[in-house]
Amino acid sequence: NRIGKPGDGAAEFNYPTHIAVASDGTLWVVDSLNFRVQHLDASGKFLSAFGGIGDSAGAFDKPKGIAVDGQGHLLVVEGRNDRVQAYDSQGQLLFTFGHTGSGAGEFFLPTGIALDGGGKVYVSDGQNRRVEIFKLNAETPGGQPIAR
Repeated sequence: NRIGKPGDGAAEFNYPTHIAVASDGTLWVVDSLNFRVQHLDASGKFLSAFGGIGDSAGAFDKPKGIAVDGQGHLLVVEGRNDRVQAYDSQGQLLFTFGHTGSGAGEFFLPTGIALDGGGKVYVSDGQNRRVEIFKLNAETPGGQPIAR
């Protein structure tokens, strides 16, 4: 018998919400109620995980969506902390952007995230009933809103 909550082991889940496939064929899965992201190989074998419950940078409260770019950088959107966190392919935090509100660059219960090939980031901002579009750049940490 294992002690712990259901689905908290390696390659186990408690309310997985989103998945992204990296260019190398590995999978990144948002394990929402375990407050983490799990990395699996193409056959579903556990490779690594990062996260934990909290509101500090590098922790999650209801992660909802994930996107991965061609270099393996991950963007994770959080429903409760109203932000996006960026990680490298090793799960090391790079930067965060966004906070609670209804203005440009602010979110209220965001629910998903997507990237396009031109470097734009699309965040579905649930309670604000909109999609915000950002352009990430190397000179400035975080996203710069380019449209609402």
